[in-house]
Order: sequence, then C-alpha cells, then structure tokens
Amino acid sequence: LPPDPRDFDALFEGTLRNQLRLARHLGQRGVGYVGSTFATPDPARLSPVHERALDYDMQRLWGRALGLDAYAPFHALVLHYDALVEARMQERGVVVVPVHRELTDPALFSDVCHLTPRGIEALAGAFLPAVAAQVEAR
Repeated sequence: LPPDPRDFDALFEGTLRNQLRLARHLGQRGVGYVGSTFATPDPARLSPVHERALDYDMQRLWGRALGLDAYAPFHALVLHYDALVEARMQERGVVVVPVHRELTDPALFSDVCHLTPRGIEALAGAFLPAVAAQVEAR
C-alpha cells in the first residue's frame, strides 16, 4: 500500500462484475435494476477554500490508502471508474444513471463524496426518470 492508481482497473472490474451479476440475478427474478456512476464535486467549480478543504480531506482520510495527495487526482480516478461503469453497463443492456454528470456542484457535497440534504434530493431526482421507466415497464 498504497496501490498505484493505474492498478485500480482490476479492482474496478471486480466491482463492475458484482454489479452486473446483481443486475442479472435481479432480472431473472423479475426485479428491475438501475446502476449509476459515482458523483464527486467538479474541481473546476471549487472555491479556493473548498478546494483546500477537499485536499485536506483527501490527505487525511484517503490519501495514504490511495496514494493521492490532493482532491483533483481522486476526482480523475473516479471519472475513469465512471467511464468504465457507463461502458460496461451499456454493453450489457443495464440501465445506468450518469450521476457524475448531473451532480457536479460542490454545494451538493459535504466532502469528497457525501451529499448534503440538497444533494440527496438532486440524486433522487437524477434517478427518478430511470426508476419511473422501469416501474411503468412492469
């Protein structure tokens, strides 16, 4: 430890295999599944104070484990994961909500990945069309 971020693809693939397996098993039982990407605050939209706070959070909470010393490289790693999620789920015909595109406003987050109450409302709103479509289809 820490792992090289370039080595995360194998870990990401394992996570994706589990999600796709879950979607398949649920589908076999007539239960819908809606996957999603992972939302994080857009670094380009951060104020200097917010950027320092997220850098501090990254260093204090995740930096050592991930080998990252600032928020921006974490965000880039998450965007890479999000691209893999979208591609793999679309290849397999699994509905995927691209929340990483819809929830980018730093004001929706309390840290590098947790949402404020307003962010949780925005997340629910992002899922609503996909969930409603699945309910209507059944």
